[in-house]
Amino acid sequence: MARAEYVTKLHTVCVKCSNPATRNQRLINGQPASINAPIVVVVVVVVV
Repeated sequence: MARAEYVTKLHTVCVKCSNPATRNQRLINGQPASINAPIVVVVVVVVV
């Protein structure tokens, strides 16, 4: 059995029904991310 000083349990919630989520989906600009997409997408917006 593993031992640790601290355990943080993370839970997700379904945005449609507010029940606990069983899966997750990575989105980029509101669209499902492809398997080859980078993990982090940085968007820079310059307002002049």
